[in-house]
Amino acid sequence: MLLSIIVPVYNTEKYLRECLDSIIKQTCDSIEIILINDGSTDGSGMIMQEYKQKYPDLIRVINQENHGIGYTRNKGIGLANGKYITFIDSDDTIENDYCERMCEKAEAESLDMVVCDFYEVDEKSHEKKCIDLLHFEKTDIKHAPELIFEINSSPWNKVYRTELVKESGVRFPEELKYEDVVYLLKFMGICNSIGKVDKPLVNYLIRVGSQTTSMNKKVFDIFQVLEEICSFYSNLSYYDATKVYLEWFCINRITVYNIQQIYQKRKDDGMKFIEAGFAYLSKRWPEWKKNRLYIQNNCFLKRILKGHKSVAKIFVKVIGKGK
Repeated sequence: MLLSIIVPVYNTEKYLRECLDSIIKQTCDSIEIILINDGSTDGSGMIMQEYKQKYPDLIRVINQENHGIGYTRNKGIGLANGKYITFIDSDDTIENDYCERMCEKAEAESLDMVVCDFYEVDEKSHEKKCIDLLHFEKTDIKHAPELIFEINSSPWNKVYRTELVKESGVRFPEELKYEDVVYLLKFMGICNSIGKVDKPLVNYLIRVGSQTTSMNKKVFDIFQVLEEICSFYSNLSYYDATKVYLEWFCINRITVYNIQQIYQKRKDDGMKFIEAGFAYLSKRWPEWKKNRLYIQNNCFLKRILKGHKSVAKIFVKVIGKGK
């Protein structure tokens, strides 16, 4: 068995058939499909059983009470029999040659992880935007620490060597939001070799209404997530080579990323988060304002802040006028 495809499913009956059809149509036939029903209350379970009956040698269906995405992906890891593992979200689709191209790359270059470009698909307009990630040849974090920031932190659009995943013990946190960030950055940290297929092979659906209009307290999990990642890297032999990129990753996650995700939805709660974010940065990275990547991207930060005067005031108060 070459590839185990793990598909966590929770209430996605509207999208599930299209997802499964895209997997069934793969040009690589040495695959297994592990569907894990995470306590769905819609028709997702019936759809999974339908496909299992139609493709009994290809599909396994596991039913469980609702435990969340981290627990479900970890369960899939434990069940995987393939030489490689990949995760597909049940509302996304993959190109017909996803498995073939990703596994060929992994096999040809003896890679622990392979990443590919992807499309963002707007559910309402059906427009597709190609996301071209940084091009790189076979490498690792020690020699290319910029990958900490340049590779998207989602588990999909990647293939992982199963033996290393299982032996390393790297897993998705089961109680935290942003569990995918922890898993990916930890796994990248232990990889001896990472490669890339320069072609968009995953269609990532931007669902209507997927952006929350309220601020869940779980967004504050990001501080624990970042701390767990930083602590993990601090114990690696090549930590010094990664510090500037880890620091910039933290700065970016707390400022640009979350201002867009949170502040525009709930200003009062967003302000609390931003203030807590600066407090975290000052504690973890006391010299963060001197980070060269932060300085290089300062104009970008200002552009993001345009129109958010109250947030801009906090930025000016904390970091000074672009210093």
